Amino acid sequence: MNESSIGSQVKKLFDSIESFERSFITIFTLGVGAIILYEIVIRNLGMQGLKWIDELGRVMLITTTLIGSSMAVKHKGHMIMDVLYSVLDVRRGAMLRSLTYVLSGIFYLYLAYYSIEWTMRLMRLGRTMQTINLPAYIAWVAVSFAIATMGLRYLVAAVKELLDPQGPGELKE
Repeated sequence: MNESSIGSQVKKLFDSIESFERSFITIFTLGVGAIILYEIVIRNLGMQGLKWIDELGRVMLITTTLIGSSMAVKHKGHMIMDVLYSVLDVRRGAMLRSLTYVLSGIFYLYLAYYSIEWTMRLMRLGRTMQTINLPAYIAWVAVSFAIATMGLRYLVAAVKELLDPQGPGELKE
């Protein structure tokens, strides 16, 4: 296999992951949002609402926040303190940004390792969410995925920063 073939395969993989992330966030947020609206109407009518909606809302908030944060790494959508970068020359600024990306990538991959271990432990124990009565590890699969992709995207950002220090605002994986 030549390099361009491998590169195009990797690009297809990253594009598929991003497409999945966007679809997941959109569908999950709209679905839970609709259920929350239903819950508000039901409670205002004086009827008993759904007991499990609060827990599902918390899971949705955490999951979509982490997946969205992972996507923001690719699009350089995180807030940054760039005063130091602006006083350094382009090359040194790129090296410093690259170093912070590497450190962030290592940190998130470290977190991903332990979140995967935690997910496996929840699966072995057979724990369920209290009110939804679904296996607890299901939410942690999404959390582990988001943290791992965030770590990988930071490492890609580090390499891209060194290769093209004045490049565009979005990472081309």
